[in-house]
Amino acid sequence: MQTLGIVPSSTSYAVTPSSPVISTVLAGGLPRLRADAIGSIAQVRCTWQLSPLMFQYMQAFYRVIGYGVQPFQINLIIDQPSLQLYTATIEPGSWVISSLEGATYSIGATLNVLPLAQNAAFDAALVAIYGGDQTDPDFTELAELVNVTLPAEFGDS
Repeated sequence: MQTLGIVPSSTSYAVTPSSPVISTVLAGGLPRLRADAIGSIAQVRCTWQLSPLMFQYMQAFYRVIGYGVQPFQINLIIDQPSLQLYTATIEPGSWVISSLEGATYSIGATLNVLPLAQNAAFDAALVAIYGGDQTDPDFTELAELVNVTLPAEFGDS
């Protein structure tokens, strides 16, 4: 499987997360929700800002993967705050050369992205750590260290 060597521009990123839930609107109340498919895709609309050589690479990559038909790997930010390697295809008809300004080219596309395996224990622990508190746990510990522990160690009150 091919791996795309260029990461999309972070300023032109739009992720529609996958949802394993189907909603049925009911008259006069909350919708009825039920589980659907596990592992449904996310859609990511992204743009690449490219030099002329990178533009040639992107166009060649698009042709090599059969104009988006073949799955490929790409580094994206979807579930975590850092890049992770996902498997994706390009939504038919979404590959667009959106601008040619001087030596900068822009290509946009919508990607259909398979989700990564989720770690339910990690998710539960993260929710428990925050517990509805909007304060970053690291910041709370740092504040206690600076304002309570260190002054007590150095004899300041």
